[in-house]
Amino acid sequence: MNILSWNSCGLGMMRKRRRIMKLISEYKIDICFLLETKLANCSIGFVSRIWNQNHVSWFSNDAQGSKGGLLAMCKNTNFEVFNIEYGHGWIGLYGKHVHSDFHYFVIGIYAPCNYLDRQKLWDDLILLKHAFEVPWIITGDFNETLSQKDKNSGICHPAGSNSFSRFLQSCELTEYPLAEGHFTWFRGGSKSKLDRPWMASFSFLGLLD
Repeated sequence: MNILSWNSCGLGMMRKRRRIMKLISEYKIDICFLLETKLANCSIGFVSRIWNQNHVSWFSNDAQGSKGGLLAMCKNTNFEVFNIEYGHGWIGLYGKHVHSDFHYFVIGIYAPCNYLDRQKLWDDLILLKHAFEVPWIITGDFNETLSQKDKNSGICHPAGSNSFSRFLQSCELTEYPLAEGHFTWFRGGSKSKLDRPWMASFSFLGLLD
């Protein structure tokens, strides 16, 4: 099972959509979360220009004006969706890996930049975790760091980091290590680790090749 999460910073440009198409094809993606789409609405026509294959299910969480927006897509011959949950800054898909009949919950996150909005997001997901007592994988842009080492400046927001840490502990989430590098966000000379995958069970590690 191959999962792609990518902060697109808007999907208006053709070269971005072509890049996503190439990634989906090259890495044989089964589930794809596109973050910060900046799309006020989405359509099957638009989705087909990104994932040009049959048997694709999709779900969108529309942008507020020109801010935010998420698009979730999955190959329904590999991942069958039973239930869709969503809120401000996230989309969650509960379903099963078709070939193994393994049930789990996968969530794409584009967390708000505002600390209080992020706190509400963490609270909502903690409630959701209690409602779906199945293995979780949660990935995306959390717009928060855990410690000083997650920023090249060494400066972090203690209240935000502590709130994020409590959320991870409450949901019993463990980080899935990156294959290479440490920082995931770059702007000028600034670097931060904002994007990362987490799991609330290692029972499906064999599905993530």
